[in-house]
Amino acid sequence: MTTIPQLAATLAAVLTEEADRAGRQTGFVQRSDAKLTGSVFVQTLVFGLGADPQASLSALTQTSAALGVTISPEALHQRFDRTAATYPGTRARGCDWRGAVC
Repeated sequence: MTTIPQLAATLAAVLTEEADRAGRQTGFVQRSDAKLTGSVFVQTLVFGLGADPQASLSALTQTSAALGVTISPEALHQRFDRTAATYPGTRARGCDWRGAVC
């Protein structure tokens, strides 16, 4: 049985290190000094759309600002491409959420 601390550790890894790794591997993040990292993009979507499934681009940029990255709604919109559509789930599809193993 998965404990809450195990699940918390798994979610933290998926939303940070794993999201950054997937972002680099898929080409979503191409520059090493990119402001919008894989983890910031995934956290922006998870937290922003989790709070409001109908969140506008402006609302999502407020979420990214809370995460420390200032980006315009237009710039965020440009990031929604085929790579962005495929990469966030790359690692999550390999997770056994019941056993909290990724």
